[in-house]
Amino acid sequence: MDHEESNFSFNEYGILYFKNRLIIPNMDGLDEIALNEAHDMIYFAYLRIIIMRYITSLVIYYVTKCLEYHKVRLENSHPIGGLYPHDISN
Repeated sequence: MDHEESNFSFNEYGILYFKNRLIIPNMDGLDEIALNEAHDMIYFAYLRIIIMRYITSLVIYYVTKCLEYHKVRLENSHPIGGLYPHDISN
């Protein structure tokens, strides 16, 4: 009989995986601890997105009210001139 490749593997830290999925033994509620930790990590990542959006909106609001920003923007802007269509006929 041919030797089949095992679906189980260990990573460099000795953690067991089955088909690239983490194996969590059911001992003393370890599975519940792992699920709670994963939930908290996802919730924290979601909060970071909300906070970054809020900070971005604060920065945009501040910049739109900043007179120095508008003065520098006007000084560094250049007129682009007239727009002319390209000839695409062959």
